[in-house]
Amino acid sequence: MRKFKFKRSLVMLSCILISSLMNPTPVKAENIFYNCSGGGNYVVDMPIGVLKGNNDCKGNIVIDSSVKSIAKNAFSSNRNIVSVVIPSSVTEIGDYAFWLSSFSSVTLSPGLTRIGGSAFSGSQITSINLPNTLVSIGAFAFDGLKITNLVIPPSVQVIDMFAFINTNLTTYIVTGK
Repeated sequence: MRKFKFKRSLVMLSCILISSLMNPTPVKAENIFYNCSGGGNYVVDMPIGVLKGNNDCKGNIVIDSSVKSIAKNAFSSNRNIVSVVIPSSVTEIGDYAFWLSSFSSVTLSPGLTRIGGSAFSGSQITSINLPNTLVSIGAFAFDGLKITNLVIPPSVQVIDMFAFINTNLTTYIVTGK
């Protein structure tokens, strides 16, 4: 009698487990809005942490640490941004994320591994420090920047074509091996 109850319990438990694997509990996605210092807000798709952006942001933007990546075109053509601080939680900046935005100051934190194509193209950045975690720089990523000096960390493995075209670069240093 005991063996029968044990086997029946085991079969029931297996059915429950299989059923839960076949019908996983959906994770509820929600948009969270964060205020920008000069007005407006930006949107983060949670729980995945993708900053979708919003072109009504003004002033200084300090991106929240819940953000893991900045989506393609997130702040493209936003002429009201003064500066951007990107936290260490962000690993990827999408293509055209800040394309033709007018800010002159950006802080890239360690943790960032990829800067997408044309991500900062046409912005007014005058200096930039690339973090030691950066692996890939997309095509035209810094096209037209006002930078004159640049240090490329040893972690960078890929620099796509024309990543630094139309800049004022007079000195660049590749560190490492």
